[in-house]
Amino acid sequence: MAGILGAAGPAFLRCPFFANTDGALKENRVCALPGRLTLELTQSGGRFAQSWLTFSEGWVPLPGNLDNWPAEVSVNGAPGAVVSREGIPQLYAAAGTLNVVGQFHWAIVRVAGYPRSGRLISLTVTVKKSSNSTALMMRSGWASIATRKWRNKWKCRFIGC
Repeated sequence: MAGILGAAGPAFLRCPFFANTDGALKENRVCALPGRLTLELTQSGGRFAQSWLTFSEGWVPLPGNLDNWPAEVSVNGAPGAVVSREGIPQLYAAAGTLNVVGQFHWAIVRVAGYPRSGRLISLTVTVKKSSNSTALMMRSGWASIATRKWRNKWKCRFIGC
């Protein structure tokens, strides 16, 4: 009975799987379920926070990329070691509930490497008024703050112009 309850066998068997899929296959298991990603961005950087529910130890992706690396990352209040895996910042975590927070010291953030089912994002942008228009561009998984004098050259949605 202990093997059925997850004490023995591959760790991925502790993870749930979607209905009408073969639960014996690792690729059909979901071992890390992301909560809402909260991004608070300013012209000089920003903060992020996200909760995760993990059913076995493994890799958890973070917002950012090699050019926009998350800094001062903590997991449940303790410092987190972030490494690059295929160009995506990730950390290795144990099973359980994770509260991940971190900062960016610039204004471009790539939201990548998340399961398509887990892209709930809350975004707050704080900008100062200037002679240039300030815009938030969202395209291909990118969120960036930029200034541009000629809004009509951008095919994007402007906020705070």
